[in-house]
Amino acid sequence: TWGVDDWAVRGGQGAFFHWLSASAMLPEVDPDPNHEGIQKIDRSTVAEIGEIASQAEAIQRLLDNADQHLNPLGLSDGAVPFDVSVNVATDEVGQPHYEQIYDRALGALTNASAAFDRAKGATALLRDQDESLDAQRDAINTQERAFEAQLVDLYGTPYADDIGPGKLYAQGYSGPDLLHYMYVDLPELFKNSGDDDLSEQNYRLVGDTNFAKAIDNIDAWTDYSKVSGDKEDKLMLAEENNENPPTAGLGDTVSYTLNGNGQFRKPTTWTGRRSQPGAIQQAASSALMARLELSNALEDFNDFVMLFRRAARNYQSVVKAHNDERGRMVRWNAANQSITSILSALELAGAIRGEWKTAVNETTQAGLEGFPTVTGTANDVTSAARSAFLATQGIQGYADATLNTINLAISAALNAALTGIESDHEFQAFDIAWRAEHLQMIADLKDTFEGLEDGTRAVDMALRSYNDANDNMRTLIAQGDTIQREREYFRRRAAAIVQGYRTKDLGFRTFRDEALESYRSLFDLASRYTYLASRAYDYETALLDPVRSTKAKSFLQDIVKSRAVGVFTDGVPQQASSTTGDPGLSGVLARMNADWSVAKHRLGINNPARNQTVFSLRREMKRVDPGPDGDVPWKDYLATCRRANLLADQDVKRHCLNINPRNLLTVPGYV
Repeated sequence: TWGVDDWAVRGGQGAFFHWLSASAMLPEVDPDPNHEGIQKIDRSTVAEIGEIASQAEAIQRLLDNADQHLNPLGLSDGAVPFDVSVNVATDEVGQPHYEQIYDRALGALTNASAAFDRAKGATALLRDQDESLDAQRDAINTQERAFEAQLVDLYGTPYADDIGPGKLYAQGYSGPDLLHYMYVDLPELFKNSGDDDLSEQNYRLVGDTNFAKAIDNIDAWTDYSKVSGDKEDKLMLAEENNENPPTAGLGDTVSYTLNGNGQFRKPTTWTGRRSQPGAIQQAASSALMARLELSNALEDFNDFVMLFRRAARNYQSVVKAHNDERGRMVRWNAANQSITSILSALELAGAIRGEWKTAVNETTQAGLEGFPTVTGTANDVTSAARSAFLATQGIQGYADATLNTINLAISAALNAALTGIESDHEFQAFDIAWRAEHLQMIADLKDTFEGLEDGTRAVDMALRSYNDANDNMRTLIAQGDTIQREREYFRRRAAAIVQGYRTKDLGFRTFRDEALESYRSLFDLASRYTYLASRAYDYETALLDPVRSTKAKSFLQDIVKSRAVGVFTDGVPQQASSTTGDPGLSGVLARMNADWSVAKHRLGINNPARNQTVFSLRREMKRVDPGPDGDVPWKDYLATCRRANLLADQDVKRHCLNINPRNLLTVPGYV
């Protein structure tokens, strides 16, 4: 086992090494003259360096005391205080030697107890603050967990592929995904257009790295995937020269995967899933579904537009064909009627010509019959009759020809009218058939147009759904931003509260340390005065000699080993109720004072014989003036009486037992 010197050497060397290391790490003077207060760090501002040296000196002092055979209190075993008041010791009231030292020990112990009470008060304040801080810490942790739960409900947890070394989030992270929250799973079997064309782009965060504003601030980010060559060198040079340096370092970048349509897509290399999807992912999925429904509605609308255009073109072509056919029929009927009229006229003219030709022939024959068929003197009596008959027949032929002509004309007119009526009937039948067909075509075109209107309403509804889905997603993102702002304000407030606790904790600890330092020095003083009081008690009663009594030795050792003040009642030290443990200095003083209250009566200390015991060597033996004029002769005489070791005088060694230390130490004094 190590002794005092071994531990002292070890402690001294440790203090030296610590002092040397601290002095080597700290500059002698702070190189920055602008530093003030806590910013100034050098050997003159770090008080702990001087404290290390002070502790080394204390170790050396304790070792020196041990080498001089002094007890841990720094006193010799046989030390007896004689700095007593003669007036107090010799006045009418009287206060013996022991009681004067006891009063000093009691005063020192009372001061130590007061310092200890101040330290206890500071400790109680620290304990109360710790309890209040624990409650505040629990409240902060509870609120932080509530904020985290709200954010997880909104943003969801990160993908397993985004957690771990070298990833965006540290290993074991279970908080919200504040950066890649727009990534969602795509379980569809068939990909949409643009999903095959994926590209990765890196962006540097500008300003506060609030990941919740990833989409809103994306236009303000710097796209490092597009920074190259001189531009990147200029950025690096600007950062090194502090010329408009970026708000965030080049390392504060984040990668996003976008498809050909500019939409966020989960990287194809990621195979994990979110342990807890959030409301934003559900809103993003709903927005994606609304986008697909809008795309389908637009495709259906395009189909309706094509159908309507085709129906309109068909309608226009049919109407044009109908108009062309009707015009052709009108032209054909007009030509037919003209040709029919001409043919009827020609037929009528031929018939009239034939009728009138027959009538003319009959009239001519009647005229010819009027001439006599006999030449000469013979008479043809019947010629006139034949002529008249034939003439009558000719006239009748003219009448018949006229009637036939009229009949033929009427027949031709009726045939022309019948032909017109038949043509009109055909036109009416054609128009009736066209009217029914046209109404059917109009109905079909109207149905197609109604389908187009339904398509427009479907597109409007899909647009409304898509807009509502995007608004819902933006609302959720805004809620997340609001929660993060509330959390930031809460953290600032909590930091201010904790900083206040830290400031008060520093103050309480400083007060406690000062009180404990004062208590330590006062307690050491009280221990020395208690020990000296015990030596004064032994000097006056010879009842506390450690050489002749083991109890006395144990009693003195209790004084040296005691590290507690003890119990006081109204300023009076009390004995401890238990005999085990450390009763404190108050218990030692109480026991010793109780014994003194008995011994001083038995030994007559409370009733001194003043005429026999009070004398003056200076005035009576040497006849030296007691005034100031006799101080120098008296000092000279005392110098001649000084002895380095009283035990060298045999009379002193034989008769003065109280000064015999029994440990071979020298006892200086006067003879």
